[in-house]
Amino acid sequence: MKYTMFMLIIGAFASMALPRMASSFTQNQNNKRFSEKDEFTKSFELTPGARVEVSSIRGSVEIETADVKTAEVRVVRSAKTREDLSNYQIEVQGGQGSLIVRGETRERKSGSGMNPDVQHWVKLILPRQIDLSVQGVSGGVKTGDVSGKLSVNNVSGSLDAGSVVGQVYISSVSGSVSLGPVNQGADIKSVSGNVDLEQASGPLSVTGVSGAVSAGISKLGQSGVDIKTVSGRVELRFKEEVNAQLSTNNISGKLSLDIPNVTVQSRGNASAVRALIGKGGPQISISSVSSDVRLAPGS
Repeated sequence: MKYTMFMLIIGAFASMALPRMASSFTQNQNNKRFSEKDEFTKSFELTPGARVEVSSIRGSVEIETADVKTAEVRVVRSAKTREDLSNYQIEVQGGQGSLIVRGETRERKSGSGMNPDVQHWVKLILPRQIDLSVQGVSGGVKTGDVSGKLSVNNVSGSLDAGSVVGQVYISSVSGSVSLGPVNQGADIKSVSGNVDLEQASGPLSVTGVSGAVSAGISKLGQSGVDIKTVSGRVELRFKEEVNAQLSTNNISGKLSLDIPNVTVQSRGNASAVRALIGKGGPQISISSVSSDVRLAPGS
């Protein structure tokens, strides 16, 4: 019995250690493969409201924001050979009204074989008072708080973003999306993972999510909420009293309306519901969800 328990404990530790060992081994192998590196850092003065564009990055992007006027850009490129490293440069251009960080793109020529394998790591420290656009990133993207607009497109990894005062546009993310409070609405489409929105004020549109959708609603915009084609669970949490018109259809799971003052006006089947919430108002439309849907109070 003691021997059996001992072996179980050893097995448990081994099961926890093996993934870490495998991860460490993979990282070490990558470091060996991409042993050639170069890097540079540049700084620029930006005026409030400047537009920052980051595009065509062959790796991950990290963006910190702070109460500063100077933007700092750090770029690290790595490859297996020095010759490979001469490819896929990153261009950085800055002025008071804009900052552009753009990776070199190229098309493979017929009969040229495989393209050189070059990886990028880009980190920016930026003022909060900017409009930020990130697109064409073959890795994860992390951004801090932004007081302007945020646009993120074509990301082959997860997106983790802070609060956004301006409008939010997100499309084609091959990973989960996590957003802080959004003050002027969000349009999110084509996400291969979960979508988690802390608080939304203004119109909210979420389409084509192969995961769950969770969103806090602090204030409905005139365009209301439109959520459709979601493979996972949908939960909307309302911070204040809700006055809206609800329409649901094609929901494969359970529909739970846990908010007060709901008057069902028509019910075609278990998922096709038309209801008045409070005094009525903007439309809340939820359709084509392959799991449960819940509307509930939230802080």
